[in-house]
Amino acid sequence: MEELLDAFAALGNENRLKIFKLLLEPSSCPHISSEELSEKKVCVCRIVESLDIGEPTVSHHLACL
Repeated sequence: MEELLDAFAALGNENRLKIFKLLLEPSSCPHISSEELSEKKVCVCRIVESLDIGEPTVSHHLACL
């Protein structure tokens, strides 16, 4: 039950939810190149560009996820 609570807490933040969605569906992001899509990788810089928030903030949210 504790793991489920942690998962909901992590996704309770709007930016974390956006990052999670972007990681699940990277093709929905115009900033991600076709090469990155084929490698199934998403660079933090692409998340920063997509959400227009700072890199330290994105890194923090990724650590929470």
